[in-house]
Amino acid sequence: MSLPTSTTIFERKPYKERHSLEKRLAKINHARLTNASYIAVVCEKALSSKLEPLKHACFMALPDVTIGVLLVRMRSQLTLKDDESIFLFAKNAVLSTTRTISEVHAEFKDEEDDFLYLTYQEESVYGH
Repeated sequence: MSLPTSTTIFERKPYKERHSLEKRLAKINHARLTNASYIAVVCEKALSSKLEPLKHACFMALPDVTIGVLLVRMRSQLTLKDDESIFLFAKNAVLSTTRTISEVHAEFKDEEDDFLYLTYQEESVYGH
């Protein structure tokens, strides 16, 4: 009898649990040396999501990029059914596609490490 190895059964720990505060602060400080205006973003799938994790869940984003542009880029990396859409959340609030990363960061950034933590979830747009 073999043990199941699916990521839906053994969920990966959130970024904050996998990386110490010291490591996260070192990463953001190093990134800001070369990209001072960029915003550090961590984008992970919701626990209830059946989607695969993004290859690069932690990245630096330009402050004027909109959530809509980010969703288009994410959609190209994920396998979605034709009737599915993805939604981004920050601290359980659904994000409008017209908001910029800097607006969302100002409202939802982590006070401890200054990262913007986002979660994505698929949803059937036709109610299936």
